[in-house]
Amino acid sequence: MKKIIISAVVIAASLIGLDANAQCNSFTKSKCAPKVKPYNNIEQMHSTTLLSNDKLKLNMTFYYGDEYRIVVCADEKLGKLTMNLKDKSNKIVFTTSGYGSIQWDFNVQATQELTLEVITAPAPKGEEMDRSGCVSVVTAIML
Repeated sequence: MKKIIISAVVIAASLIGLDANAQCNSFTKSKCAPKVKPYNNIEQMHSTTLLSNDKLKLNMTFYYGDEYRIVVCADEKLGKLTMNLKDKSNKIVFTTSGYGSIQWDFNVQATQELTLEVITAPAPKGEEMDRSGCVSVVTAIML
């Protein structure tokens, strides 16, 4: 009987996680992906649920000769975002903050691996619970 109850709890927890992930994937496709136009080849799409004052890190390779657009979108309840792009020595090569959605067009002087870091705003003072919401990163290239 205990095995059945434990199995039921594990299955329920897995389904809740899948539902949250499906909601973030839907958020990415409806709110974030359309913002890459006129860039027409989506290279990568990442979505996850973050809390207030939380951080997402992605290692990405950017190739010389390609023109890129990075779009970062977040659920409005998470507030303003900060985005940092760091080189392999952890030096910030680009940063922006204070927006609920970020779009940046660029190219690189040489093929390189960079780390994209997205940081959500802290919860407003007086709130006991952290806010939670979807954060999406879409990277596209111009063909």
